[in-house]
Amino acid sequence: MITEADLVRIKRRFKNYVRQFYTGDKTFDSAIRLKEEHTAMVMTEILDIADAMNITTGERYMAEIVACLHDIGRFEQFNRYRTYADTKSEDHALLGVKILDASDILEGMDAAAKKVIREAVLNHNRAALPEQQDAESIFFLKALRDADKIDILRVVTRYYCGLETDDAIGMGLPDVPTVSDAVVQSVVRGEIVRSEEVKTLNDFKLLQLGWIFDLNYTRSFEKVRERMYIDKIAAALPRTGDVERAIAVVRRHLERNCIVERSDCGCPIP
Repeated sequence: MITEADLVRIKRRFKNYVRQFYTGDKTFDSAIRLKEEHTAMVMTEILDIADAMNITTGERYMAEIVACLHDIGRFEQFNRYRTYADTKSEDHALLGVKILDASDILEGMDAAAKKVIREAVLNHNRAALPEQQDAESIFFLKALRDADKIDILRVVTRYYCGLETDDAIGMGLPDVPTVSDAVVQSVVRGEIVRSEEVKTLNDFKLLQLGWIFDLNYTRSFEKVRERMYIDKIAAALPRTGDVERAIAVVRRHLERNCIVERSDCGCPIP
């Protein structure tokens, strides 16, 4: 069983790990701080999702731990490559698992807990959920994926309206008034956009709209609606006919899932 002491220990080790990446360079440190703050917010978001369910105190601690560690690969990624774009560097989730395996961050956790954490870190950014997962692991992974997307939507919508200025958020994508047909058609079909199809900042915005198809829990859909993330991204897109159709598909999916819980997870935790 996961205890509060486990959570406190992991959070302390994570903080100590991240501290080494600050250099005193304003631009570099801003990018590191962006991911450290994102981690803190994902921890908050996953607890909000978890608190809407009937879970134990130990499961709540585990949810916070997987959120704390999910992006641990981001710091070394930016240190090595000066980008957060996996396609221009390496898969930050796989890098994160390598860091966990090579460090003492998970020392003191039993084998079952380590497996859940590693699986969550490894799969949190995949285009689709892994086919083979036990019920406990899949719950934490789904909750993490929802919480991660919800906070990224917070960050990018602030960026699109000028409240965030860190260029790392835009992944270095060209800000041109076009969208790729393959990207917009994926959203129109209700599909997740493949990252390799993203060529422009507008494509990136459509990819983020398409995340709505990958959310898992009613509370997650409610948060997206309450915070008007779809409206905020839509306002930053060119309003062509195809883009309008894509936005309409996303809105319909959001409204349907704010009313009816998706219950296909097959796990014992509601």
